Amino acid sequence: MTASTPQALLKTLEEPPARTVIILVLSQIRALPATVLSRCQVVRFRPRLVEGVPALLPDVRGEAHARSLRLLAEAREQGVEAILRLGDQVGRDRPAAEAFVEACWLWHRDLLCGLAGGAPRLAVFGPAAAKAGGARSLDQVLGALRDCREAWFALQGSVSPRLSVEVLLGRLTGKAA
Repeated sequence: MTASTPQALLKTLEEPPARTVIILVLSQIRALPATVLSRCQVVRFRPRLVEGVPALLPDVRGEAHARSLRLLAEAREQGVEAILRLGDQVGRDRPAAEAFVEACWLWHRDLLCGLAGGAPRLAVFGPAAAKAGGARSLDQVLGALRDCREAWFALQGSVSPRLSVEVLLGRLTGKAA
């Protein structure tokens, strides 16, 4: 960036045009001045091969995301006790809560792709995830995505990680925590 570029970018970030999403792609996060970085949400991507072609996808195949999906299934089966137990595990650990919300969002994104007739190979969690959407209506999946988005925004604010996860699980499972 030239010396005047950060100031121009700051103005755009602070007063973006309506319905605008700005995505900055950087190989080094330190390439941005702190004033610009403080107004951005950082999403890390790792290179992967998709159908033999290098692509940037979130690293969702890690143990944290697999564990999140297991906990979501456990909460669906066991109800409020499992929701509160997961809340206890998360406690004040904001990164753990963010990983959980991200995994739930990506899972429901895969369900939406399946319901929309997308190719199963495009599912982040694999073809089985895209096929699992048939058990839910489009409105249910869209509602779950909205709930995940609300939980994410709550985590970016001052809402406790524990509360954010418990409320999200309550909404996703239809059980009050």
